[in-house]
Amino acid sequence: MDKTTIIITSSTLNDAESCMQKYDYAVNKRLRPIETPDYLDKGTLFHLLLEIYYKGRQSEESKVDEAIIAARMAAADMHINLEEVDEIIARFKDYILHYQGDGWVEILAVEEKFSVVLFEDDSTRIVYEGKIDLAVKDIHGKTIVVDHKTGSRNKKPFLANQSLGYYHVLQPDLVVINKIGFQKDEDLRFRRFALPIVPEVANEWKNDAIFYALSILRCDKVQYYPRNRTSCDKYSGCVFRALCDFPSEMREYRIATMFREDDSYHLFSSSEEVEVS
Repeated sequence: MDKTTIIITSSTLNDAESCMQKYDYAVNKRLRPIETPDYLDKGTLFHLLLEIYYKGRQSEESKVDEAIIAARMAAADMHINLEEVDEIIARFKDYILHYQGDGWVEILAVEEKFSVVLFEDDSTRIVYEGKIDLAVKDIHGKTIVVDHKTGSRNKKPFLANQSLGYYHVLQPDLVVINKIGFQKDEDLRFRRFALPIVPEVANEWKNDAIFYALSILRCDKVQYYPRNRTSCDKYSGCVFRALCDFPSEMREYRIATMFREDDSYHLFSSSEEVEVS
């Protein structure tokens, strides 16, 4: 008998934990707002700069100029004006100077995809997939997974789905949240938070992930995705309230006028054939 395979990522797991209706819109229907917030584009651009820079360090080549050229070209398709692009590039150069001699002596992986089985029985396979921003070894021989975060929020990070999921891929000694901000205060622009992972806590995350994956399978089977109304107004509010707060006959019109299907959004493996590590 063929196994049912479900693939989850930290992002889809976040959606499922928040609200199954949100999961259906975001993952199954692949809906995204037509207008993308500027801060998302700024984060994407900085990730591109860091990706090319660290791939250069991995091959012991300087790719700073190459990164800047690539960023300027990519920005042409984003909602970022030239002044903001210049600010991002200036901050990138400051970042390089700030972290000279940071003790990361070996670059292990840059923007590397992974796929790992969390659960498997005779009928079901649950696969966790994602992409590691950066993995390094420091001068003490410790393996560190680095997660780049851009933005201006000062809140100290915690071990979220993304960080805890890394444990089941590389068993790192630490996860470092590499925060790059755009504040005027220079002390807040570059901060790295080292988060140790306790194996017991990581295994609790695994059990939670399996629970939500099985919940997704149940929802998919009956084609019903319950709404968690306690999540509607968290942070800046769920983007799908523009659909949920209206009668079903109006939703198709709102989907057509306010949202787009993200063709680039996909899980890394197909459900028919899964390559795992």
